[in-house]
Amino acid sequence: MYAVQTSAWMKERLDTTRIARLECFRFDREASGQLPPGYDSGDCRGMLIVSTADGESGVGVFHEMRLKGDFVQWACAFQRIKGLTLCDALQTTLLKHEAWGDERTAAVMTAIRALIRPPGDESDARTSLADCFRDSSYCFRHAEAYIIF
Repeated sequence: MYAVQTSAWMKERLDTTRIARLECFRFDREASGQLPPGYDSGDCRGMLIVSTADGESGVGVFHEMRLKGDFVQWACAFQRIKGLTLCDALQTTLLKHEAWGDERTAAVMTAIRALIRPPGDESDARTSLADCFRDSSYCFRHAEAYIIF
């Protein structure tokens, strides 16, 4: 019964929840060392926060060594998913994978997956990663670049 309720909840969430805001941080070396184990803190240099209209957020990370060119230009691809439902954002991300590359796609997919986890899910990655950067002043102090859509 719980699986059916969870499935129905996830379908409704995918179809009705819209992405209201996207934030991208590119961090200095000190901040990238604050990530929890399993997030490749040695390479991780940035964070994508996908927020919904009801204030929930999902977090994804990306690695500087794979960024090419201007960070603003690199992050502008994320504008395409603003205003979309979570379902449409997932579809768009999968369709754009070849153009966006593995790094952008992985960051968006991780953030959206964190948003569609059922409440109380113990494997909730959004808590552990978001907790590392809970202090927004810390994020801004260590941001080499910040973009919000």
